[in-house]
Amino acid sequence: MEVVRAYLEGWTPADTQALPPNCWPEGIQDRDDVCAWAVTVARERLKVRPHGDESDDLIEALTETLREASTRLSQLSAESRVLGPRDNKK
Repeated sequence: MEVVRAYLEGWTPADTQALPPNCWPEGIQDRDDVCAWAVTVARERLKVRPHGDESDDLIEALTETLREASTRLSQLSAESRVLGPRDNKK
């Protein structure tokens, strides 16, 4: 989650304003939020016709990053369920 938050914090106000409406993820707290925003942004990306400008690259980058983060967070969650709690005592 820290990586996702750091990625989003790296966006400038100009970048976020260049995105189509309803594409900027707000309130991301956990894996479920990342998954939901990955779907939302991907759907919005499909609705928007390519303009051939920077906004196309931005929405593509955001879509791919959220998709990858969603996939990895889901993998980590599944692994932790299989492995159980970590015992750090040595």
